Amino acid sequence: MDNVSSHGTPGVEAFLEDHHRVFLHRTPIHASLLNQVEMWFSILTRQLLNTAEFADTNDLADAIVVYVSDYNTRAKPFQWTWNATPPHLTASSLAPVTTSR
Repeated sequence: MDNVSSHGTPGVEAFLEDHHRVFLHRTPIHASLLNQVEMWFSILTRQLLNTAEFADTNDLADAIVVYVSDYNTRAKPFQWTWNATPPHLTASSLAPVTTSR
């Protein structure tokens, strides 16, 4: 689980005290898989969803499949840095994408 503040409220802590078999595994803030997933959806949104129009949900789904297929041919691991600010990707990871539909 990520470290969002709602997961550490007094109510959550009281629940954990009362349920000793429940243990929350928290990921480090600077290495959260969720952050990487959110970044990928941000890329998808900026490079495809914000720049296109779709006739219907099938057209949208087809465009996403084409985008993901193209993206996967060029995909490289995200390069994370951490200096007490939110993690970010390198500029090369955010290069514009062209897809044919």
